[in-house]
Amino acid sequence: MPSEEKETEKHKPCITIVGSSNFSYRSQALDLENTAVVITFDNNLQKSLRDEVKHLRKYSRKIDIDAFLSSNRRIG
Repeated sequence: MPSEEKETEKHKPCITIVGSSNFSYRSQALDLENTAVVITFDNNLQKSLRDEVKHLRKYSRKIDIDAFLSSNRRIG
C-alpha cells in the first residue's frame, strides 16, 4: 500500500478533473472529448474527494518500468 501523507482538516482536496483523457487525433476528430475542472470549498465534497483518494491509494501500488516491459504487457 502506498504511503499516505498525514491529512488534517485543512488538507482536504479542493480540486478535481472530470472527463476524458483520450485526446488522440482520432478521438478529437470523431468523438466528443471534454474535460472540466471542479473547484470546491464545500467541506462535504472535500471530504468525499479525500475519501476517494484514500480508496484509490488502498487498492493501488507503485510500479516501475519493468512492469511495462513484462511479456504480459506486450501486444503482437
